[in-house]
Amino acid sequence: MTKSVASNESGRILRQSVEDATSLLKEVAEDIRVQHAAGEDGLSLCRLRTKAVDRSVREIWDAILEELPESDRLEVGKRVTVVAHGGYARGEMTPGSDVDLMLLHDKNAMPEGPVRSPSTGSPETVGSSDAFAGVASQLLRDLFDAGLEVGQSVRTVAEATQLAAEDATIFSSLLELRVLSGDAARCHKLVARLRAMAQRSRRKMARMLVAARREEAKKYGETVYLLQPNVKRSVGGIRDIQLAR
Repeated sequence: MTKSVASNESGRILRQSVEDATSLLKEVAEDIRVQHAAGEDGLSLCRLRTKAVDRSVREIWDAILEELPESDRLEVGKRVTVVAHGGYARGEMTPGSDVDLMLLHDKNAMPEGPVRSPSTGSPETVGSSDAFAGVASQLLRDLFDAGLEVGQSVRTVAEATQLAAEDATIFSSLLELRVLSGDAARCHKLVARLRAMAQRSRRKMARMLVAARREEAKKYGETVYLLQPNVKRSVGGIRDIQLAR
């Protein structure tokens, strides 16, 4: 069992895995600051933070599973895959990057019910067994307590494929996936479906991606006309590089 050892600013008791992750992330953040000041290249520092986040997510996830009754632990472990996507999957984690996670699960793994964000109290994810709903909620809460900004979703392969077909932002985020824990075959199945969909509807998907990027660019403007452009979303920023790639 994971022992509670401290509390956060809200007074909630933290478990050892969260304390360990918090300490690790702070140490790595300081290391990144020092290396950056010494001239280390940005991609190397992004990879350094990605490794720290990977370790934190895995250790917190494992600690949560360890607290479950054995039957629930085996069931969740068998039916759920923890997947990184987007910039996190690519290893491009800057100090301010969100942690994009998806709990990819089998349809019969869980009952419906919202998981709420610890920061806003609003629904963030939808799960399906009492054990799984609790695990998904605890993971989100523990990562938040460790100081990470998390974008977490809970989907089946079919749900993720359908959402990607309807939303260019989701599609682009799921183009690159990386398994952090669980059965990799489930993730490979999703990748195969997304690739098949992209092949069948490549012109449609390309139009969707370009249209979504144009809308984003309208909101954030042309970099050459802004005193403080958004280096990620303004025209000529990181999003354009990613789209071209």
